[in-house]
Amino acid sequence: MQTLPRDRFEVIVVKNFEDKESDEIIRRNGWKNSFSEEGSYGKLILW
Repeated sequence: MQTLPRDRFEVIVVKNFEDKESDEIIRRNGWKNSFSEEGSYGKLILW
């Protein structure tokens, strides 16, 4: 139900698991995908 055009926002998915189906959805939509098994996600979001 997003009303902004796609060029006005970005989606960043940060996760601590790998799932081929989720990764495909993320890739297909052009979203940013960040995977790490580290306990802290702050530095991943800053990239």
